[in-house]
Amino acid sequence: LDLAADANEIEPNPRSVQLFAGGLAYLNLDDNANDLLGNYNGTEMNGVSYVNDSDRGAVADFDGDDAYITFGSPNDGFDPLNDTNLWSMAVWFNRSEDRFEDATNHAAHNLLFANSANSSNDSFEIGTIGASVDAYLDTTQSDANLPDIPAGVTNDTWHHLIFVFDSAAENETKIYVDGELLYESTQWGGNMDVAPATEWTIGLARPDQQLWGDFHGKIDDFAL
Repeated sequence: LDLAADANEIEPNPRSVQLFAGGLAYLNLDDNANDLLGNYNGTEMNGVSYVNDSDRGAVADFDGDDAYITFGSPNDGFDPLNDTNLWSMAVWFNRSEDRFEDATNHAAHNLLFANSANSSNDSFEIGTIGASVDAYLDTTQSDANLPDIPAGVTNDTWHHLIFVFDSAAENETKIYVDGELLYESTQWGGNMDVAPATEWTIGLARPDQQLWGDFHGKIDDFAL
């Protein structure tokens, strides 16, 4: 995503896709996890399927039972976010169930995107709990959970989420939901602290063992 674009201008229209120059990966998730930018394909694991949604058309469906999409780890060749100080992600999601009992060790739930492994240092998790967004971030300057961020998230409703990390900005981390800036902080500077064996995944964390924080619902138009 082009961080020069103003995320406040993104309209929460479930039929529009915001793509900007300079993207790392874009998965439309219509019938596979291929990257339409040609850089980093995802791989479906444990029952990710594709269904027709009345609002968004073809989307990925996660059954909440260890289903996820993986980009692999830096050791596998997915290394564009290693030690970076500038990146962002965007995703449409429709949560079917609020799985509050299934949290990661960083207290993240219903995961949308994560970088983690049982054998290595976790660096990123973002999901939702109740009406809020919850997240965890590990950089060379800080290692901590973000506070739960009230976002108006409800089950069976499409929402659009953007996470931005820019250590050169006054507020290095920002989170937007449905086009509205809901959180910004100066706590996380430096670079991302990504371990070589940690996988980047959509739908849960710790895919190598614990399979924590399962997302149950639909995901569409994932972009980095």
